[in-house]
Amino acid sequence: MLGCFMAGLIFQALQSKFIDQNISTILLVGFCGGLTTFSGYALGALNDFSNGLELKAIVYLSLSPILGVVFALSGVKFLKVLS
Repeated sequence: MLGCFMAGLIFQALQSKFIDQNISTILLVGFCGGLTTFSGYALGALNDFSNGLELKAIVYLSLSPILGVVFALSGVKFLKVLS
């Protein structure tokens, strides 16, 4: 959650021109990405919402965790069949 909070701060600082885009990329991808990959997920949705792509954001927020679990389960089942 801390990574999501920090990603939101950095995103807004970039939008408000408080920080340079190069610095924000380093902070978002490097620091927040290292802290938590969930911050990228949250920021992607936030970016879509702020660009007026509400439906895309909702679909992304809904399907990403569901498909992630489905594919993880598929990998488990696939290896169980092979062994």
